[in-house]
Amino acid sequence: MIFLIKVTDVMTQKRALKVTDVLTHPGNRCPDICQVMFNTKFVSSHESVYLNVEKGLYPAGGGIIRTFEMMDNSISKNLRILWTTPQFTPHAIATHPKLPHDIAKKVLNTFLKMSSDPVGQQKLKLIGFKGIDAASDSDWDDIRHLNIADIDMRGE
Repeated sequence: MIFLIKVTDVMTQKRALKVTDVLTHPGNRCPDICQVMFNTKFVSSHESVYLNVEKGLYPAGGGIIRTFEMMDNSISKNLRILWTTPQFTPHAIATHPKLPHDIAKKVLNTFLKMSSDPVGQQKLKLIGFKGIDAASDSDWDDIRHLNIADIDMRGE
Protein backbone atom coordinates (compact mmCIF):
# COMPACT_ATOMS: atom_id res chain seq x y z
CA MET A 1 0.00 0.00 0.00
CA ILE A 2 1.13 3.53 -0.69
CA PHE A 3 0.11 6.81 0.90
CA LEU A 4 0.23 9.89 -1.29
CA ILE A 5 -0.57 13.59 -1.49
CA LYS A 6 -0.72 16.24 -4.19
CA VAL A 7 2.77 17.50 -5.12
CA THR A 8 1.91 21.19 -4.77
CA ASP A 9 0.68 20.55 -1.22
CA VAL A 10 3.60 18.47 0.03
CA MET A 11 4.86 20.75 2.79
CA THR A 12 1.42 21.94 3.91
CA GLN A 13 -0.04 18.45 3.89
CA LYS A 14 2.97 16.83 5.56
CA ARG A 15 2.56 19.19 8.52
CA ALA A 16 -1.24 18.69 8.54
CA LEU A 17 -0.96 14.91 8.39
CA LYS A 18 1.32 14.83 11.41
CA VAL A 19 -1.45 16.48 13.40
CA THR A 20 -4.54 14.78 11.98
CA ASP A 21 -3.75 11.22 10.80
CA VAL A 22 -2.43 8.01 12.35
CA LEU A 23 -1.85 4.48 11.16
CA THR A 24 -2.31 1.96 13.91
CA HIS A 25 -1.89 -1.43 12.24
CA PRO A 26 0.20 -3.70 14.51
CA GLY A 27 3.57 -4.60 13.09
CA ASN A 28 3.81 -1.65 10.73
CA ARG A 29 6.87 0.47 11.35
CA CYS A 30 6.03 3.73 9.69
CA PRO A 31 7.82 7.07 9.85
CA ASP A 32 6.72 9.96 12.05
CA ILE A 33 4.21 11.05 9.41
CA CYS A 34 2.12 8.03 10.40
CA GLN A 35 1.91 8.94 14.07
CA VAL A 36 -1.31 10.90 13.55
CA MET A 37 -5.12 10.28 13.42
CA PHE A 38 -7.15 9.85 10.20
CA ASN A 39 -10.71 9.42 8.98
CA THR A 40 -11.34 6.84 6.28
CA LYS A 41 -13.58 7.59 3.30
CA PHE A 42 -14.26 4.85 0.75
CA VAL A 43 -14.26 6.33 -2.78
CA SER A 44 -14.80 3.14 -4.82
CA SER A 45 -11.37 2.42 -6.35
CA HIS A 46 -7.67 3.24 -6.18
CA GLU A 47 -8.09 5.30 -9.34
CA SER A 48 -10.79 7.35 -7.59
CA VAL A 49 -8.43 7.95 -4.68
CA TYR A 50 -5.72 9.31 -6.98
CA LEU A 51 -8.17 11.54 -8.86
CA ASN A 52 -9.74 12.86 -5.65
CA VAL A 53 -6.35 13.74 -4.16
CA GLU A 54 -5.11 15.27 -7.43
CA LYS A 55 -8.26 17.44 -7.67
CA GLY A 56 -7.83 18.56 -4.06
CA LEU A 57 -11.03 16.94 -2.81
CA TYR A 58 -9.07 15.02 -0.16
CA PRO A 59 -5.73 15.97 1.42
CA ALA A 60 -4.26 12.46 1.08
CA GLY A 61 -5.09 8.94 0.00
CA GLY A 62 -3.94 5.38 -0.22
CA GLY A 63 -3.55 2.89 -3.01
CA ILE A 64 -1.12 0.38 -4.40
CA ILE A 65 1.91 0.75 -6.66
CA ARG A 66 0.39 -1.36 -9.45
CA THR A 67 -2.65 0.91 -9.92
CA PHE A 68 -0.65 4.09 -9.31
CA GLU A 69 1.78 3.14 -12.08
CA MET A 70 -1.17 2.50 -14.41
CA MET A 71 -2.52 6.05 -13.93
CA ASP A 72 -2.16 8.54 -16.74
CA ASN A 73 0.99 10.63 -16.24
CA SER A 74 -1.11 13.83 -16.30
CA ILE A 75 -2.52 12.71 -12.91
CA SER A 76 0.37 10.79 -11.34
CA LYS A 77 2.92 13.57 -11.99
CA ASN A 78 0.92 15.76 -9.59
CA LEU A 79 1.05 13.24 -6.74
CA ARG A 80 3.85 12.27 -4.39
CA ILE A 81 4.14 8.97 -2.55
CA LEU A 82 4.88 9.72 1.10
CA TRP A 83 5.22 6.20 2.42
CA THR A 84 5.00 2.59 1.24
CA THR A 85 3.92 -0.18 3.61
CA PRO A 86 5.64 -3.54 3.83
CA GLN A 87 4.41 -5.87 1.08
CA PHE A 88 1.28 -7.88 1.83
CA THR A 89 -0.42 -10.81 0.12
CA PRO A 90 -2.46 -9.48 -2.82
CA HIS A 91 -6.18 -9.73 -3.49
CA ALA A 92 -7.83 -13.11 -3.26
CA ILE A 93 -10.37 -14.62 -5.59
CA ALA A 94 -12.48 -16.97 -3.56
CA THR A 95 -15.48 -19.21 -4.06
CA HIS A 96 -18.40 -19.56 -1.67
CA PRO A 97 -18.21 -22.67 0.52
CA LYS A 98 -21.63 -23.80 -0.81
CA LEU A 99 -20.34 -23.85 -4.40
CA PRO A 100 -19.83 -27.48 -5.45
CA HIS A 101 -16.15 -28.43 -5.35
CA ASP A 102 -16.03 -29.46 -9.04
CA ILE A 103 -17.33 -26.05 -10.15
CA ALA A 104 -14.91 -24.23 -7.82
CA LYS A 105 -12.07 -26.27 -9.33
CA LYS A 106 -13.18 -25.31 -12.87
CA VAL A 107 -13.23 -21.62 -11.91
CA LEU A 108 -9.73 -21.92 -10.42
CA ASN A 109 -8.38 -23.74 -13.48
CA THR A 110 -9.88 -21.13 -15.82
CA PHE A 111 -8.12 -18.34 -13.92
CA LEU A 112 -4.83 -20.25 -13.80
CA LYS A 113 -4.91 -20.90 -17.56
CA MET A 114 -5.11 -17.15 -18.27
CA SER A 115 -1.38 -16.77 -17.59
CA SER A 116 -0.45 -19.10 -20.44
CA ASP A 117 -3.16 -18.06 -22.91
CA PRO A 118 -2.45 -15.05 -25.22
CA VAL A 119 -6.00 -13.67 -24.86
CA GLY A 120 -5.90 -14.26 -21.10
CA GLN A 121 -2.52 -12.51 -20.89
CA GLN A 122 -3.97 -9.47 -22.69
CA LYS A 123 -6.89 -9.31 -20.27
CA LEU A 124 -4.60 -9.65 -17.26
CA LYS A 125 -2.35 -6.90 -18.62
CA LEU A 126 -5.36 -4.55 -18.81
CA ILE A 127 -5.70 -4.75 -15.03
CA GLY A 128 -1.97 -4.69 -14.35
CA PHE A 129 -1.68 -8.39 -13.48
CA LYS A 130 1.15 -10.59 -14.70
CA GLY A 131 -0.63 -13.77 -13.74
CA ILE A 132 -2.79 -15.52 -11.19
CA ASP A 133 -1.50 -18.15 -8.77
CA ALA A 134 -3.31 -20.75 -6.70
CA ALA A 135 -3.12 -20.13 -2.96
CA SER A 136 -4.25 -21.59 0.32
CA ASP A 137 -6.22 -19.90 3.07
CA SER A 138 -3.13 -19.51 5.27
CA ASP A 139 -1.49 -17.31 2.60
CA TRP A 140 -3.63 -14.42 3.91
CA ASP A 141 -2.55 -14.73 7.54
CA ASP A 142 -0.45 -11.58 7.14
CA ILE A 143 -3.63 -9.66 6.32
CA ARG A 144 -5.51 -11.22 9.24
CA HIS A 145 -2.74 -10.10 11.60
CA LEU A 146 -3.47 -6.49 10.68
CA ASN A 147 -6.73 -6.78 12.64
CA ILE A 148 -8.53 -4.58 10.15
CA ALA A 149 -12.21 -4.21 10.95
CA ASP A 150 -14.77 -4.58 8.19
CA ILE A 151 -15.07 -1.42 6.11
CA ASP A 152 -18.55 0.04 5.86
CA MET A 153 -18.79 0.91 2.16
CA ARG A 154 -22.37 2.21 2.33
CA GLY A 155 -21.22 5.79 2.77
CA GLU A 156 -21.95 8.22 5.53
